[in-house]
Amino acid sequence: MAKKLKHKADKEECGSFRQVFTYLESGLYFILTGIAIEKERGSPSKEAHTMYKDTFHLIRYIGNRFRSRPDCYAESKVMVLG
Repeated sequence: MAKKLKHKADKEECGSFRQVFTYLESGLYFILTGIAIEKERGSPSKEAHTMYKDTFHLIRYIGNRFRSRPDCYAESKVMVLG
């Protein structure tokens, strides 16, 4: 679900509320997946760590995407993520 939302956000109009919201929603799903993996394993695991690391990279990607596009309205809203 998280990857599907991320790809959906990539296709939205740059800077639109829908794009920003969809990116953030995908990030939340990545985090929830990491938590579910930890609960299933009963302790922190390599898979959960990888999920959190990938989530961090997604957040940085989102921040950099808007930072590099000064024409995007959402730039100032998402800048804090990067």
